[in-house]
Amino acid sequence: MRLRWALSLVERRRMAVLLAALVLLIVAGPVADVFKPARFVIDTVSIVFLSICLQQAGAHPRLRIPAIILVGLWILLKLSSLWVRRIWVDGLETLILASVVLIVLGLVARHITTAKRVDAELLCGALGAYMLLGVLCSLSYELIDLWLPLAFTGLRGGASDRGALLYFSFTTLTTVGFGDITATNPVVRMWVALESERPTIRMMSTVTNIACAKLSVRSVCARSGFTSSGARCAASRDAERSPPILFLHGLCAGELSAGELA
Repeated sequence: MRLRWALSLVERRRMAVLLAALVLLIVAGPVADVFKPARFVIDTVSIVFLSICLQQAGAHPRLRIPAIILVGLWILLKLSSLWVRRIWVDGLETLILASVVLIVLGLVARHITTAKRVDAELLCGALGAYMLLGVLCSLSYELIDLWLPLAFTGLRGGASDRGALLYFSFTTLTTVGFGDITATNPVVRMWVALESERPTIRMMSTVTNIACAKLSVRSVCARSGFTSSGARCAASRDAERSPPILFLHGLCAGELSAGELA
């Protein structure tokens, strides 16, 4: 009974579980630097993260089988890398992981855009999408580092490079850029610059969405019997008593406080 309740809770809180897995994946980098079996720590956390990704894809029948195939291939490549150390094996493994992250990022973006109300799941999904973008960029840097070993300076080599590139990705995404890891290849520098521009693009997208939402609310207000300035036009008594209409009226008139909006 408790197991069934726990599984139903995980299913209802898919975005929160994904966010927790992403935090665990990011923290695994510095933890791997502290402990000697760095690859074991990173691989274990990656398996946990991929299992959560399977849960996300499992809610969509069209993506369930492709996600299972990708995760199965990743596990096979990971097992084969214990005996065979080849660049193409590590590259294919990273590419598969990036593909899974890209699929989950699309699912989270769809959840955010189709959400009908703002709740904890939506906030966890928005933060998860931001972190997924950082993870995806770090995997692209890992692919570049595999095929162009001198593309980055400041890397120590080995399994700890995944954590270092994840750190580099998030410092770039947040436009902090401490400079301890830098890109030396001209093409790679442009790719890194594109990641640093994504926060600006997101801000422009957010402003556009707010403007569109404001115009949509004003349109609803006009159709409901209120002008954009909040003046009453021709609302019926039922409309006057309707909480959604009163809410739109106050929103158009600018009379709702932050507490009322919350």
